[in-house]
Parts: sequence; structure tokens; C-alpha cells
Amino acid sequence: MLEAQIALVRLGISPGVLDGFDGAQTSKAVSIFQKKYGLDVTGKMDLSTRQVLHIYEPVFAQYTVSRLDRECLMKIPEGWLSKSQEKRLDFENILELVAERSFSSQDLIRRMNPQIEWSDVGEGTSLLVPYVWLPKLEGKPEKIVISLQKRSLSLMGKKGEVLFYCPCSIAGQSDKAPRGQWTVISIKKNPAYRFSPQNFPNSIEAQALGKELILPPGPNNPVGKVWIGLSKKGYGIHGSPEPEKIGITGSIGCIRLSNWDAETLVSYIEVGIPVHVED
Repeated sequence: MLEAQIALVRLGISPGVLDGFDGAQTSKAVSIFQKKYGLDVTGKMDLSTRQVLHIYEPVFAQYTVSRLDRECLMKIPEGWLSKSQEKRLDFENILELVAERSFSSQDLIRRMNPQIEWSDVGEGTSLLVPYVWLPKLEGKPEKIVISLQKRSLSLMGKKGEVLFYCPCSIAGQSDKAPRGQWTVISIKKNPAYRFSPQNFPNSIEAQALGKELILPPGPNNPVGKVWIGLSKKGYGIHGSPEPEKIGITGSIGCIRLSNWDAETLVSYIEVGIPVHVED
């Protein structure tokens, strides 16, 4: 199953975080692959799917922890005000860093490296990780389609084909979802995050602050490493500091992706591309 997930990622069909388990998001990704390649859509890794979905060597790679990896680590403070006072919101530990850079769950990286003492991973340590990269897509993007029911985002080509697919988190409250047809009006990499207390009515700290804050960029920024602004005011498609929750938990209202899926998407779109948000 892990090999299947890696093969799908390389094709631009994301099952969410790589974990080696046959979960709901992997089943949806398999279904997209089956439909794209003219197979019976079962969502299962059946024989016909195995014969078409090939995994090419190498499946795994060695990741060597560098000095720069160690230097970027930090303790993320609690509270909005404290976070706004930092210069950057970076990774907290090597496990988090390596898991994100290999599109994996932290549990998978632990299982692949049972000999590692994660509380103190030194420079030069070699780790086994899935061999993945941001996929190279073929075809010219025509539009982005977001399904609220399926919690998925598809980048569609001119012939109606799926160029890129990934799971997404949507608004926890149905009435907050940006249904309709919009366009991309801005694209920002490594964005800062504008914190508005009105978006967090249940936060005691937010209501006590009573003012907006600017949180610095970084993978643990609330909108992750990418912000794609939509023509619906205040809404966007963005990354996330918690990739393992994508497609499972709700957002305030925006469309949330893993950082790596957001980076893939932003590499192939331009300002002005249509965005259709459907039930």
C-alpha cells in the first residue's frame, strides 16, 4: 500500500500524507487513478489496477540531517501574540521536518526508522524516507474544481482531464464554505498571516486582544507555505501546519491543503484561473 501511495504521488494524485494504510483518502486517490486510466472504479488496489499503476525504483531514499536542518528548529510558542513576536514559525523538531519533506505521516517515518532516538537527532544522521517529489504535470490547466462533499481539489485540463488531485479541508460550518464560481486574484509563497480576532469568537485570547496581528512566515504559519487568494473576499486556498488533519478536520472557511500539495498547485496556476466550489 505504501508503494501504491508513492506511485500515486509521483503521478500528481495525492492520497494525503503517506502512511502505508488503505484509508479513505487513499481509496479516493485510487478511484481518480482508475477513472483517469479507464479502469473499473472500485477504489481498491485490485489486480487490474496493480497491472497499470507501476512503482519505479528507487522507492525509498536516504535523508541526511544537515546543519541547516538543525539550525531552523524552534519551539513554537503558545498564543497568538507570542507567535506574532517571532521572526519565523519553522519546524519544531527533525521528525516533523523530515515527515513534511517526504510527504509522510510522522508515524510512518518512525516505523521506517525504529533505531532512531527522536529526542536528539544529530547532524549527519541518515534516515530512510519515501522517495517522492513535487510531480511534473502534463497539460494546460483550465480550472480548479473543489468538491465540498468529497473534500477534494482537482486541477482540470482543457479536455476535462484531471491534471492534479489532492484532499482538502473545508469549512467546519457549512454556511462558511465559499460555494460558487470565483477566480484566483493573488498567489503568495511563504506568506505572513493576518490574525483577526473576529474569526476566532471562541478564543478567549483573541477577544481579549481585540486587535489584528501579523504572524511571520514558515511551515507552521496558520496558512502554511502558500496562500492563493480568491475573488471572494477573505477566502483562499492555502497550506497547513498540520498535514495529517487535511480532509479530516474543518477549517474556518478557506480551503486547506498540505504544504506540499499547495506547492504543487501553485507551480501550475496563474492569477485569473477559475475556481469552482461545488457541493
